[in-house]
Amino acid sequence: MLLIKSNDLINWTTSVVNIPKTFPDQFGDVYRVWAPQTIYDVEREKYMVYFSMKQGTDPDKIYYAYVNEDFTALEAIPKQLYFPPKDSNNQACIDGDIIYKDEKYHLFHKAEDGNPGIKLAISDKLTGGYTLVSNGRIDKETLPVEGSGIFKFNDSDEWILMYDLYTQGKY
Repeated sequence: MLLIKSNDLINWTTSVVNIPKTFPDQFGDVYRVWAPQTIYDVEREKYMVYFSMKQGTDPDKIYYAYVNEDFTALEAIPKQLYFPPKDSNNQACIDGDIIYKDEKYHLFHKAEDGNPGIKLAISDKLTGGYTLVSNGRIDKETLPVEGSGIFKFNDSDEWILMYDLYTQGKY
């Protein structure tokens, strides 16, 4: 995973975080880490990175960790952020995107198995306790999708959910 930062949006520094090498006892058998996102945790006054990982034969899971002040490394071992309900047919989760709205954290993510598509889980706190809203898709597609992004319209209280229709070559 790359951590990239800039003070002026022109000059950038890059740091590599190799999860299996950095945390070999816990994640030495991780073979894919991707889709990192960053959110500022107002309560802890620091940045949190959350990302998808696949470890061994387990399904893909969404993890989180706080980054150091220099934005060059993780401060501690990643922890699982979202736990799908055990009775859900969706256990593999990737491509998380979190927004804070109406005093709740909304975690949009792609379910990879069962009934795949964009799903929504909501929590009162940033680092856990997310409850799946529905086992059904919240996107309006019947085609495969991934990479959801939630954006607030300027000068409006409205939001838009965008996602990649990766088999169709369009967003």
